[in-house]
Amino acid sequence: MRMYMRAVRAAFRQQWREQLTLQGTLAPLLSATALAIGVGWIVGRSENPAALSHVFVGVPLMGLWQMGVFRTGWVLESERFQGTLDLMLTTRTPVYVVVFAKTLAIMASQAVTAGLALVILFAFAGEFVSVDSVPYLFASSLLAIGGVVACSFVFAPFVFLVGGRGGFFNAIMPLGTVLSGFLYPTGLLPPVFEAMARLLPTSWAMEGVVRATRGSGTSVDLATDLAVAGVLICAYLALAAVLFRKAEERVRISGSLAVF
Repeated sequence: MRMYMRAVRAAFRQQWREQLTLQGTLAPLLSATALAIGVGWIVGRSENPAALSHVFVGVPLMGLWQMGVFRTGWVLESERFQGTLDLMLTTRTPVYVVVFAKTLAIMASQAVTAGLALVILFAFAGEFVSVDSVPYLFASSLLAIGGVVACSFVFAPFVFLVGGRGGFFNAIMPLGTVLSGFLYPTGLLPPVFEAMARLLPTSWAMEGVVRATRGSGTSVDLATDLAVAGVLICAYLALAAVLFRKAEERVRISGSLAVF
């Protein structure tokens, strides 16, 4: 990976500059503000510590998911539309590495959005949630962010392979909201949806967040949540690598960057 660091930095900076436009900044801010106000108003009146644990971490992550999966999903297609994908394929740096750097830039650009959501939630709740284990909370939150990045990253080659068009994410983003565990425990879902949610690293990481804040469960339970979330993140990154390889093979074999 060290040999690719220069390309990673360049791709990160290029995508970061693309995000720093009025539309690229204003749209996620408005979306996160509306979500934080709605959830904060409801939770602020419930006085439920478990709900507070979820939303203080979950709402900022929800903002990352909603904008991150959409923008990351179109990265590879955008390169094709702009006519730069063929140049990317001829470089020594794998497309996987370049797009991953762009994904990190997209997520990093949402830091202000996440901070604004936290401020709004605090204004409605009037207090921050108490934390039983800071190290576990930090680890769980970090894995939750990693889960968002990994899940979003998969959609970059997937959209390219299936030839996604406008409106492609209109069903995916709400489904991710339901299954992610950001706003409520996945155990409240019907059995079929709970089983689907267990395939997402974010649902396990969010369980770790709740355990770390409320002090519920044993250290083994916390370690299990973190371990499963970590394994699933690695699995999604591996799946993305396979899909990127298929996308590159399809382009090289067909010799065309047209819609397949």
